[in-house]
Amino acid sequence: MTTNASQLSVSGRMADHSNRTVGKFCLGIILLIVVVIIDCASVILYQYVFSDLSYNKPYSSTYLSISMFSVYLVGFLMIKTWRKQCFRCACDDYPGQYLMIGETDTDTDDGVDYRYYQSLSQPSYVPTKYQSDLDSDAEPRRVKFNELMEVRHLEDTSAARIARMPHLAALRAKLSLLRSSRNLSVGQIARISCVFALVFFAGNVAYAEAVMKTDSTVVDVLSSSCSVFTLLLSSMFPLDDRDKISVCKIFAVLLCIAGAVLVCISGGQDPSSTLEAEAFWAVFGALCYAVYVVLLRRIAGENLNIVMFLAFVGLFTFLLLWPGMLILHYTKVETFELPSNKVILSLIIHGLIGTVVAEALWLWACFLTSPLVATMGLSLKIPITVAVAIKAHEKAFSWRYFVGAIPICFSFLFVACLTFFDDPQPCCVAGRKRRSSEMSEQEIPLTAIGDPAESS
Repeated sequence: MTTNASQLSVSGRMADHSNRTVGKFCLGIILLIVVVIIDCASVILYQYVFSDLSYNKPYSSTYLSISMFSVYLVGFLMIKTWRKQCFRCACDDYPGQYLMIGETDTDTDDGVDYRYYQSLSQPSYVPTKYQSDLDSDAEPRRVKFNELMEVRHLEDTSAARIARMPHLAALRAKLSLLRSSRNLSVGQIARISCVFALVFFAGNVAYAEAVMKTDSTVVDVLSSSCSVFTLLLSSMFPLDDRDKISVCKIFAVLLCIAGAVLVCISGGQDPSSTLEAEAFWAVFGALCYAVYVVLLRRIAGENLNIVMFLAFVGLFTFLLLWPGMLILHYTKVETFELPSNKVILSLIIHGLIGTVVAEALWLWACFLTSPLVATMGLSLKIPITVAVAIKAHEKAFSWRYFVGAIPICFSFLFVACLTFFDDPQPCCVAGRKRRSSEMSEQEIPLTAIGDPAESS
């Protein structure tokens, strides 16, 4: 009975871990859908500023929108842990030698030793058999031993692997695990954001330039090439098995682009009629966005404080990129002029909702799923914007719209399944998951200490 209870305990913890993984991935998919809805509204507002209000200033409008990320800096005033990271102490410089009082591994639930203890199964007690018990002619033993022995099993975790290492190797592994489990410091996040602020700003300026000169639907079709760049860059700079390239992922990306083209044609737009300059800006913006999301996830890992990162992106954009408006003004590429009150109100709404909120949710979804799933999720706004345009012009939906919208949704769900199961062959997923769960739940057989001939 105790052995069965131990098996149920191990399988229960494995089920809890699996449920948490499924929950995080589903949360990422929900966040992507929310971001798509926000992006559709923000693109309409962007076109309203450029077309109806005649404010054709892509650099200035992008500078204002991204600078609004600075509102996240209030976190240093409201969040105690942010303020605490601004002060240095000996435990930050020597994590293997000094620890703050009350923050040792044994005092907190997130310590390495505590995780090692939690990786053990619940104890099970089995009868103990000795050689003297098996030999009837043996003399009665004078030492009394316990009739039950406690048995615990190690799960296949990092803590279990550390437990099997030699002492010095285990200490080094524990120190490495402790460092990797810590969030990035304020200085590290600031340095990362200073570099990626330039890439992020360049991609948004290129997208705004393309939207200003052509229809947003055509721009979204050209921007769907971001999934191609993301797929290639993720395979070149993988963070885990979810970033591996496969034939199925390539097929899904190409299917998504083909569906986007059909949806665009059904709305009365022809992507082939786009000028080379407009196509260049849209594709360049897609490339910048792919570089931004893939390398950010590769360099920062899973320990990035997204809100703090975006706060520094807004700060560095505000402090470093304002000379660009002067250069564009004196070269007469983009003449600087003060916007009207209506333009300011529209840009503030677009910046706070379409940039500040949407970008934080999108990055969060990217870390919960993968860069490829996140970029392909943005393609879902193409059928939505085309449907809004068709309804606005009181036109009927053509067959091309449905033939194109179905592959877009299917390819997104298909890539999401491939990423979740970490398997390039989806037909083998169910069998492999079932076999792996059965093997992981098998009990290690306990053999009695008896005669080798008898055991054989």
